[in-house]
Amino acid sequence: MKARGLTRLRWYCQVCQKACRDANGYKLHVESESHARQLAAVTGEGGQRAGKVVHDFSSQFQREFVILLSRRFGTRRVLANQVYQEYIQDRHHVHMNATRWVSLSEFVKYLGRAGIARVEESELGWFVTWIDNSASARARQDALQKMNRTKADDEQRTRKLLSEQIQRAKEQGSGMQTERREEGMVRSEAPVKLAVSLSTEGAPKQTDTPTAAVHAPNAPKPGVFSMRMNPLKAANTTSKSNPLADKPSKEKRRPPPTHIGAAERIIIEEQQRAETLKRKDAQQRPLGPSMNTGNEAAPVVALTVAARAGPRYENSEGVSHALKNFAFRSTNKHSALHIVRESELNGGSLSAGLSKEHVFLTVEFLKGAEDHFAALLAEVTNDAKYCKYEYAEDVVPSMAEDLAAASHNPIIAGLDALHATAFRNRGVGNSLFASPASPVALGDLRAFGKKAYARSNIAVVGSGLNTQELEHVVSKHFGNVATGEKLTDAPSKYYGGVHRAPISDMHGHALRDGHFFLAFEGAGRGKAPALAVLETLLGGGPPAVKWSHGSSPLSGINKQVEGAHACAFNTSFADSGLFGLHVCGPNSKVGDAAALATKALKQVASSNPSAQELSRAIAIAKFNTAAQVEGPRIASHELVGASLLDDSAVELDAQFALLESVKPADVCAAAEKLLKSQPTSVALGSVRELPFADSLL
Repeated sequence: MKARGLTRLRWYCQVCQKACRDANGYKLHVESESHARQLAAVTGEGGQRAGKVVHDFSSQFQREFVILLSRRFGTRRVLANQVYQEYIQDRHHVHMNATRWVSLSEFVKYLGRAGIARVEESELGWFVTWIDNSASARARQDALQKMNRTKADDEQRTRKLLSEQIQRAKEQGSGMQTERREEGMVRSEAPVKLAVSLSTEGAPKQTDTPTAAVHAPNAPKPGVFSMRMNPLKAANTTSKSNPLADKPSKEKRRPPPTHIGAAERIIIEEQQRAETLKRKDAQQRPLGPSMNTGNEAAPVVALTVAARAGPRYENSEGVSHALKNFAFRSTNKHSALHIVRESELNGGSLSAGLSKEHVFLTVEFLKGAEDHFAALLAEVTNDAKYCKYEYAEDVVPSMAEDLAAASHNPIIAGLDALHATAFRNRGVGNSLFASPASPVALGDLRAFGKKAYARSNIAVVGSGLNTQELEHVVSKHFGNVATGEKLTDAPSKYYGGVHRAPISDMHGHALRDGHFFLAFEGAGRGKAPALAVLETLLGGGPPAVKWSHGSSPLSGINKQVEGAHACAFNTSFADSGLFGLHVCGPNSKVGDAAALATKALKQVASSNPSAQELSRAIAIAKFNTAAQVEGPRIASHELVGASLLDDSAVELDAQFALLESVKPADVCAAAEKLLKSQPTSVALGSVRELPFADSLL
């Protein structure tokens, strides 16, 4: 008789979507040929995609479970097992034994860590409460908060403050009132004579006998008044005289009263508090170097923190790559979900970049949210949490994806291998990507991040703000950045060498085109303007006019060798660099194109370029320099930030002057020096057909 209902979870095969009745049936199914074929089709040969399959099942299970929790129970507190029992009623649901969670408790804990739900353990089991982070829920919450703020109107708040100040003033003035009562009536021991006149002729003559008097503040001098005259008017008759006639001097002026009202006291205290905050803000020491790249009228503001934390300064292989991928995750104050949600609510974008020497953290946002995003930058650099679960679940997979994408990109892989070969995997020769063969320890990452984000190793670059606004934001939010030692590395040493390897696409298929890189020892950043002019003189980059080939020597190679392209490149670091040629095309034709490119370099080294060629090269070099500084915000910020940390920042006019000072003989001498140095070559593709450096030189 056929069994009905659900079977046990451990006897279900998610890959084949088959439920077995008992342990023996499950064992026979696992050993069957159909299961093996299905498993190989899903996970790939050798189980290469096994991790991806488990990740997909886990994501589907989480998505369907959260959908049921949100739609069925909303934001109510419910037993997790109750939700799970309703979830498994669907016959085609994803079973938990196919996910990365061993038990329902582990899955519930994950929901709590990820900020998807609030979890609570009790005697009955785990309770979950879904956290509604949708835009409509946030709008309702904001409206509710606004309504509550409206109820507590200004009058009630003012009345409360005034009552507190009045009570404080009564306590302070109790002693003063006691003194006034003691001094209010003064009894004289001498006899007192009272004289009252009822006639209109005036007051009687005063005698030597003192009269009784009551001393009160602002009271008129004692005297005798006529019954036909209003005493109040008589008391104010002295005010009709010229007030400037008997104006007392500054030395005789009465000091201001010590007792003031509660409202005036509140105003004075607020003014004093504002002055104190302003004084403290002015006294805060600003953070290291900072620079404004202009464009103050733009509606978008960008801030970048450049840190001396690239592979050149790492103390453990791959730690710089991990530090970059850990950007904008959980801190000791806020979770990663909170950071992303608040950034979206404030209209901002967060990004991170990595170069051979530096790590860059950039925030772009609408003008007016400077305080929020500047505080965020200071928080992620100075107060990062480096959670273990984030490292295992997010950072490590993202590093693996970066490495996979780079290994199948011939230009990225070629340049990375070129620097590794030229500098023998030391300093700037360290790879940009972490290798699975050398996993990064979380403890090493925390220690390196603490050193790299110290005050002496970071610089702040901004655009969309004027200089005063940028300095104010930096001093306000980065004042608590910890001080530390400056990260240093041994001077770069160039060696040269040869690297040859095949390359394939993401599916393992060989690429149609081969790539050949030929490089020589260059110069540090901003130290050899002749190399910058030589790069544009040889050319080969994007043409100035679309669909044209350009007039440079390398741009005409594609006319002579069909399907081939060549260009010159010049990469610079703090104390070294590489200048070289990149040739790509069909594997069988790369050798001919590389020979023509090398011939063009030799021709420049043997004879000075003409005045027209030099003028064209200098103009293009000036344009490229200006485009790097005034171009896209992120690229310009990274360039300026690196220059600030290396103490090589030079004004644009000064850079133009250096380029304009280059002579034809300087370019010829620079090319000749390159050819005399030890070459470095990298060949990616069909290594049997791609050329060698010694055959070209």
